[in-house]
Amino acid sequence: MIQETSREAEKKEVKPIEVEGVKEWEVEKILNKRKIRGVERYLVRWKGFMAESDTWERKEDLKNAKELVDKFERRLGVSRMKEVDLIFSYFLFLFLFSFQFVFLYSIFRTRVRVRMTRSRHHTAGHIR
Repeated sequence: MIQETSREAEKKEVKPIEVEGVKEWEVEKILNKRKIRGVERYLVRWKGFMAESDTWERKEDLKNAKELVDKFERRLGVSRMKEVDLIFSYFLFLFLFSFQFVFLYSIFRTRVRVRMTRSRHHTAGHIR
């Protein structure tokens, strides 16, 4: 007789629930989202199952887990907004830094020209 591992025993205890006469398993969490062959799919962690049982499911197949899908979309939207903010901040920093550099360089060049002009006029009047 072969002994069951704890994972196999755990999986056997999980039973589907009946929704509108159809047996379904409960979604624990939405983990990821991607397009597979042009169709958006969500990576689903099933309640009571281990990570190796995660599957990619279409949104229309998750209509009874709409709240979890919406929660994931909101979380994804916030992280994308943070990404855009970070990129915008980076380019703004580069722009301001380059502007500051050009501004300081122009001041430096002006001061050098003024000093050179003053020193030429100052030495031109003196005879050695």
